[in-house]
Amino acid sequence: MALVRRSGSRFSANIWPGFVDAMTAILLVLMFVLSIFMIVQSMLRDRITYQNSELVFLNSELSRVKNELGLEKSKLAQLDAQYEQKLYELVQVEERLKIQTANYKELDLRYSKKNSLLQTANSDMDRLNSQLLLLANELGNEQLKFLELNEKYQEKELQLEMTSTVSKERLELLSALRSSFDLAQEKIVDFEQQVASLLSKR
Repeated sequence: MALVRRSGSRFSANIWPGFVDAMTAILLVLMFVLSIFMIVQSMLRDRITYQNSELVFLNSELSRVKNELGLEKSKLAQLDAQYEQKLYELVQVEERLKIQTANYKELDLRYSKKNSLLQTANSDMDRLNSQLLLLANELGNEQLKFLELNEKYQEKELQLEMTSTVSKERLELLSALRSSFDLAQEKIVDFEQQVASLLSKR
């Protein structure tokens, strides 16, 4: 029993300093761990506050972006409406272009026909010009002949005037001779009457 007590007291006397050392070591470790946790907590708190400020800033940016997105959506809707309007106008322009293309084709056909007619008309015009040149030459010749005939006609008119004057003179002379012949015939009739009266008396 005495050995047991001695050994227990000795064990208790020997274990106490180690226990105290272990407790101090555990306390130091706990303090170190707590200090590390406090530092980490302060750092995390600062980081969380910074992240909260960043989150507030990001929320404001997000709201601004949402507003801008709403504006962009409205602009996009307007652009869609304008695009639909432009697409409708483009379809109408394409239809008009098709109609204009058909009209241009018809005008090309008409132009080709008109061009062919114009070529034939030009050939006819050239032929008529050649005929007109021939006719102009013939007309020049006829004009020369007409001038010659006109000169001859003037000469004939002069001759006719001369003959008319001569015939007038002859008519006047003839009328004078006829008047003298009438007088002579009257004298002859008177003479015959006188001779007849003389013969009757005789």
